[in-house]
Amino acid sequence: MRLPPSITVTAVAACAVLALAQRHVDLRLQPYYRGGDAVRLLRAQRVAEGVSPVQHTRRVGWPEGVVPARDGATGLDGLAGALLRAAHWFGASDARAVTRAMTGGFAVLLVLGAWAGMRALWRCEAAALAAAAMVAVFAPFVEATDLATFGPALPALGLVALGGAAARRNRANEYIRRK
Repeated sequence: MRLPPSITVTAVAACAVLALAQRHVDLRLQPYYRGGDAVRLLRAQRVAEGVSPVQHTRRVGWPEGVVPARDGATGLDGLAGALLRAAHWFGASDARAVTRAMTGGFAVLLVLGAWAGMRALWRCEAAALAAAAMVAVFAPFVEATDLATFGPALPALGLVALGGAAARRNRANEYIRRK
């Protein structure tokens, strides 16, 4: 089903805003990350400071400390560290606010990826909008990208959806070129 572009853009933007509204956290009630999320934030801050993830630290796991690259995945830490360093250049000083903005960005990316992937797969904009709306409010996706969490699944959810949409689009273009 083909919808007018103005309706499609408005509906996808509404789904993205709905996704952010679902993930809102009152920072007065929960200002800090807890447990493993706090450790990931610390590792991201160390990467932003230019410290290698294979370097031993005693700031976690006192008294013996840990080697972050050995004790956990460092992909999100590196990405978050690079964003923290860039945000510091622009004047942002609170690492938690930057990582929460990054989490919100991944939530929006997840909604856009679901819409693009389903549109490329089904070639039906109404079904793609329904998928984007479900991703915006579906409880497991909301919990995985809640602004109170900073987990390693954040970029994976959105990037896998966008990757699937891009792969489907490339296959469709190759099919058209062959004809």
